[in-house]
Amino acid sequence: MAIAELLELTMAQLLGKLDEPPARQLTPAQEAVLVRDTNLLLVIVRVLDGWSIADIVATYDLTEAEVIKYLLQLDRIGLIELLPQNVIRFRVRRTVEWLPDGALHRLIEARIPHFLNNKFNDALSNRFLSWSRLTPAAIEILHTEMRRLRSRLEALHEECKIAPSDQLHDIVVLLAEREWELPDFSAIRHKPLSAR
Repeated sequence: MAIAELLELTMAQLLGKLDEPPARQLTPAQEAVLVRDTNLLLVIVRVLDGWSIADIVATYDLTEAEVIKYLLQLDRIGLIELLPQNVIRFRVRRTVEWLPDGALHRLIEARIPHFLNNKFNDALSNRFLSWSRLTPAAIEILHTEMRRLRSRLEALHEECKIAPSDQLHDIVVLLAEREWELPDFSAIRHKPLSAR
């Protein structure tokens, strides 16, 4: 009880903090801090993916001291809790959702052309575009299937954690859907009478 008093917490608050589920979404302030420092963003992404400090140091131009400095910063902004022996307790889910039009969304959106600027013709790539005319009920089924695929990708990620590092590849799947028509087609649509 002395520890709880020292931290000015009741025992119930202390136990509640331990049982607190990881957050599904970051705050605007947390996103802003991450996009300001590429190294900080790299460290949170890699530790959420299950990388150790040694893995990060072996792969990127960062020292162990620098990685620990970034982990301490991630602790301060509430994304992780850095425990003794550099054990990490996550305060966010691995598949954290971006804020709509938030800093992370804008960062990734700006990098999409780089992602798509590829022939997608090697063994680790695949790309397809398909369009359909769907009812609202069918669109909801599509949403469900996309969520199911995202869950399957998360399960595969967990299964692959035991594989040797040299057999793992960074794979990004972009799932997106919206009502859209090629601008070339839109240009030749009949205009409403009021717009003529």
